[in-house]
Amino acid sequence: MTALAPLFASVRSHAPALLAQACEPQAELLAMIWGSRFDREHARSLIALHGLPAAQLEPDLHRAAESFDQLAPRRQQRLRQALAHGLARSAGATMAA
Repeated sequence: MTALAPLFASVRSHAPALLAQACEPQAELLAMIWGSRFDREHARSLIALHGLPAAQLEPDLHRAAESFDQLAPRRQQRLRQALAHGLARSAGATMAA
């Protein structure tokens, strides 16, 4: 999984603001990468919803989207599985509490 870490490096600093008000941040991120192409419209809707500076975030969003879209389908799937696993783990921790 370490090879996939650079994928979202450019947006990592914006992720807290972008996903802060989401009930399930990992689910929001998973929704953006569910298909074979990064869901740019979903990301833009989160930016608009939270009143974030679109002009400032757009270049980073574009880089992340392009990086994801250029991944081989198998690597895209591994990324989805890693996020889904993390989501299931956090749901299990919540249920156990």
